[in-house]
Amino acid sequence: MLTDDQQILPSSVSAIHTLQANHIVPVICTGRNMKEIQSIIEITGIDTLITENGSYIKHHQTIRIENIRKKVIKELVDMANKLGDAVGFRNAINVAVTKINKYTRKCYGGYFKWAKVDPYFYLKSPINFLNVFTDGSDVQQYRNAFAGKLSITHNDPHVLDINRYGVSKATGIQDVLNDFHWTHLPTYCFGDAANDVPMFKKVKHSIAMANADDECKQEAEYVTDSNNDNGIAHALHHFNLI
Repeated sequence: MLTDDQQILPSSVSAIHTLQANHIVPVICTGRNMKEIQSIIEITGIDTLITENGSYIKHHQTIRIENIRKKVIKELVDMANKLGDAVGFRNAINVAVTKINKYTRKCYGGYFKWAKVDPYFYLKSPINFLNVFTDGSDVQQYRNAFAGKLSITHNDPHVLDINRYGVSKATGIQDVLNDFHWTHLPTYCFGDAANDVPMFKKVKHSIAMANADDECKQEAEYVTDSNNDNGIAHALHHFNLI
C-alpha cells in the first residue's frame, strides 16, 4: 500500500474508502507493528489489523497476541551472538535491537528515533515478533536449530521474520475469518515479498505488486501495477471490487 517513499497514494485511499462504502472489509496484514502503521490507520480508517506477521490481531480491541517464550528468545539471541548477527525484538508498540549493524540500519533506519538498542529488552517486555539481521549465509542454521519452535520466513535477503511456531499472516487471516464468521466470504490479498506467500495460499485471490519479488509473483493469481503506479486501485478495478 505504501510507495517507495512511504506514502499512500490518493488512488489507494479513495479505493479503500470505496470498499468500505460497498461493505467490503479492508484489512491491514503486515509485518509492521501498531506504532509503525498508526498513520496508515488514521488516513484509511481501516480498523481490522493483522500485524507482526499474524502475531498481533486487533479489531477495535486486541483479539489475539502470540507471544514467544523468553527461553526460546534467549536461545535465538545466544545463537545470533555466536554468529555475529543482530536480533530485533518487537511487540505492538516497541522495537528494540541487540546491536546495530549494516542490515539493521537498512531495515530500521527510519525507526531509530524511537527504537531502542537493548540486548535484554525481551526480559523486560513480552515479545511476539523477532527479526534476525544476517548476511544470509547462516539462514539454514537458524531453520535447523529452531525447527518446531519458531516459524522463520524471509523479509529480504538479509532479514528473517520470526514468529511463534505455526504463526503467520495466513493464520492471522484464518483467525479473523473464524472470529467474525467470514469463512464463507471471498477473500483477496496484496503482497510483495516472500513472507506474503503463506497468506497467498490462504485467500481465494492473491495479488502481487509489480515491484514484488519473484517468489511472490510466481505464487500470485494476478500481478498488478507497482506500489508507485496505482497498483492497489488497478487490481481492485480488475476484480470489480470498486
